[in-house]
Amino acid sequence: MTTIAVAMMNQGVFMTLFPIASKEVGGLDEAQIGTLVAIASTVTLLISFPNGVLVDRFGRKRSLVPGLLLAGVAAALLALVVDFRTALQAAAVFGIAQSMTQGANQTYAMDLAPEDRRGAFLGMWTSFQSFGAFIGPLAVGATVEIWGFATAFYGVAVVMAFVGLAMGVLGPETRSRSGNR
Repeated sequence: MTTIAVAMMNQGVFMTLFPIASKEVGGLDEAQIGTLVAIASTVTLLISFPNGVLVDRFGRKRSLVPGLLLAGVAAALLALVVDFRTALQAAAVFGIAQSMTQGANQTYAMDLAPEDRRGAFLGMWTSFQSFGAFIGPLAVGATVEIWGFATAFYGVAVVMAFVGLAMGVLGPETRSRSGNR
């Protein structure tokens, strides 16, 4: 569930629909949109390494759960894009959320994998990730077509919040106390 949601938000929503909504609703041009995508990627790059250290030191869920909730905030901010400034806010929050969820999600999945079947487990995990990237643009795009961008982005915000809360309550922490995992 977490893997699908992260992929849906990353590839499905931000990379696919953010540019379209920024142009149609926010009135941004291609150069501005490209700059915003680059800014989001730069924020992700800058925060990913320190976040990885925190994931190793304090556990996967301590990054993954807040990252999922922050992705929900980013989705809600996408619904509020009306100009470059509001789009910049959404892109920056998305970059932070992506840096918190991407690596922690992968590490969490590998922690759950049985040692003797990690290859098969990783293949299955990648299938779920690809499914999220596939279904995200379709589901959110259909929602946009029927109810508009704001409703679609708010819907994704609810999904991300639900997944974050479910992960927080139901997901076991996989990092061992000894720090070996």
